[in-house]
Amino acid sequence: MYGDTEDVMIQKVTLPGVHKIEVPCGSRVEILHLMKAFENGADMVIVLACKPEECEMIEGSKWLERRIEHTKDLLAEAGIEPERLVLLRPQKPAAKDFEKIISEQAEILSELGSSPIKDFAGLLSEV
Repeated sequence: MYGDTEDVMIQKVTLPGVHKIEVPCGSRVEILHLMKAFENGADMVIVLACKPEECEMIEGSKWLERRIEHTKDLLAEAGIEPERLVLLRPQKPAAKDFEKIISEQAEILSELGSSPIKDFAGLLSEV
């Protein structure tokens, strides 16, 4: 989500159970992308974006925040904890803290447990 050097550094970081999807700007993340991640079995979705004051898109940061909040509302309506969707704005360069960020969120996820969507999918497969 950041400039050239940052992208290369984050691309090199691989962690088990973490599927990275890189976009040129956080403002390009749509509600459909977030919901699809949960539908495809994600227990948690973490969006890393630049800080609002560092955003090169004039309204990009605001768009992303609105989409995240709306998606959290949709998740809650579906009975899924909104805490499973996280927007983080780490200090640049984020690559050096990427593992720490994921580790901290993994602790929160361990408290939440597996996604209820997985349980529902398991029930459907038994039918």
